[in-house]
Amino acid sequence: MRSLGMVLPSLYALPPSNQLVRGKAYKYFRLKICFLVSIFIFEVGSLICGVAPNSVTLIVGRAIAGIGCAGIASGAYIIIGFSARPAKRPVLTGVVGASYGGAFTDHVSWRWCFYINLPIGGVSAAIILFCFSTPPQSVPAVVPYREKLLQMDPLGTALIMGFTTSFLLALQYGGIQHAWGSSMVIGLFAGSGLILAAFVVLEWFQGERSMITPRLLKDRTLYISSAYAFFFAGGYFALIYYLPIYFQSIHDVSPTMSGVRNLPLIIAVTIATIVSGASITNTGIYAPILVGSAAIATVAAGLIHTLDVGTGSGKWIGYQVLAGVAWGAGIQVPMIATQGTSKELDLAPKTAILLFFQTVGGAFLIAAAQTSFLHTMLKEMREMAPQVSQSQLVQTGATEIRQVFDENVIPFVIRTYMEGLKVAFALVIAATGVAFTVSLGTRWSRLKTNN
Repeated sequence: MRSLGMVLPSLYALPPSNQLVRGKAYKYFRLKICFLVSIFIFEVGSLICGVAPNSVTLIVGRAIAGIGCAGIASGAYIIIGFSARPAKRPVLTGVVGASYGGAFTDHVSWRWCFYINLPIGGVSAAIILFCFSTPPQSVPAVVPYREKLLQMDPLGTALIMGFTTSFLLALQYGGIQHAWGSSMVIGLFAGSGLILAAFVVLEWFQGERSMITPRLLKDRTLYISSAYAFFFAGGYFALIYYLPIYFQSIHDVSPTMSGVRNLPLIIAVTIATIVSGASITNTGIYAPILVGSAAIATVAAGLIHTLDVGTGSGKWIGYQVLAGVAWGAGIQVPMIATQGTSKELDLAPKTAILLFFQTVGGAFLIAAAQTSFLHTMLKEMREMAPQVSQSQLVQTGATEIRQVFDENVIPFVIRTYMEGLKVAFALVIAATGVAFTVSLGTRWSRLKTNN
């Protein structure tokens, strides 16, 4: 469980800086080549994960895959941005189900969760290589090669990587491996603050060469959308991270059945995404969806927080459907609004900035939820069953608790898991609540659906 918290953050922590670099790369280099390179990096990372002999290698592989994923995500949105009308973009973006990974884990090997990316990525690369023609309006900026490299902002990249890494390590260590008041945790927090300050100063003085161009942040639509994406998407990532743990630990189901029990959320997200996109396509109005999605997501997160050991299927299905409708309707609206109000020259960097805040939000919320989950679980166990080894509790996976622990302490272990999960779900409530507050500052205007 201790390593588990670093697996998804490794996908979301180091890539944000790469997200911004790729946004610049798509502006100054050929769109098609940049996208294919991103697929290649993602495939290499997936291969490393598949052959990983230990959790450290798995985390490294996830970080590499995350770098490629960052380029794929921004590239896909940029390709759609140059190829389709703004209001049609959400309809063109699909949602992929998660139940297959559990089936691989149960019946073949967890490694196939990563191996499956190789043929899919290969087919995707072939389609892009042979079937995709770069839109004529996607023209790389004509500047000297040296200027292109300077536009990648290598120093800013190093600083933002240092900030995200040190901040996430502080969250991971605090209260678990080191006390919150320890020199290690305080030093990491202080260091991350200093690095962030240095990054802000650097970006301000570099102007157009900076990763996050100050000029773009003056755009109200962009900064509202970025703040919204940070909390709204961050809450979603934390939710889909901990719901499977709830089913596997509390309900004692396999990874396959855990994925099946997540289908109400996934199906609702898929349908709501299509309906939301169709609505914006026809009306050009997005603000009510942005605000309403955050409000409903907050209510849904509150209902999910009430899940307990004996909760019946009617409740966890209904709560997931409501959550799926909320997040499915709203999670892509910030991108629609940002791209729909962008000039072609700024489309790539604005897309990258928005995705940067979205991925950082996911990393921070997952790391914070993991720390809160473990801290609460250990605290409750000390009070309920102090004879249980805390190191054994942390090192045992959610699907193994009934095989590892004695029968007389299993109810206590399940109870401590539930208390930890409730704290993690409470953070989701807080995140969506902040997203709702931020959404009130959005512009209430129509997108030009004929762009």
